[in-house]
Amino acid sequence: MKNLITILLSLFTISSSIAQDVNYALNIVNVLSSEKYHGRGYVKRGDAKAAKYIAKQFKTNGVAKFGKNYFQKYSFPINTFPNILSVSIDGNELIPGKDYVVSLSAK
Repeated sequence: MKNLITILLSLFTISSSIAQDVNYALNIVNVLSSEKYHGRGYVKRGDAKAAKYIAKQFKTNGVAKFGKNYFQKYSFPINTFPNILSVSIDGNELIPGKDYVVSLSAK
């Protein structure tokens, strides 16, 4: 009987721990999916906000840093254009993705 109680208590502790892990993960997903992080995109610096939040979670949970901190530099094209695109203001050629971002939203 003692063994059965020990096994049941162990299973309860394990299932309780797993439930806490699942709730923690769901909370992280909900936070990163919130409007505050703007889809984690570069628009409105959602990517930077999300990166800071994730770094804070890493630090809180004792995850080792990637060198000096929790951040890694990377680059990616923010827009791709299948045809030639040319925009200029007062004769100055603008660079897409650097000087301006093409957006489908109408304001």
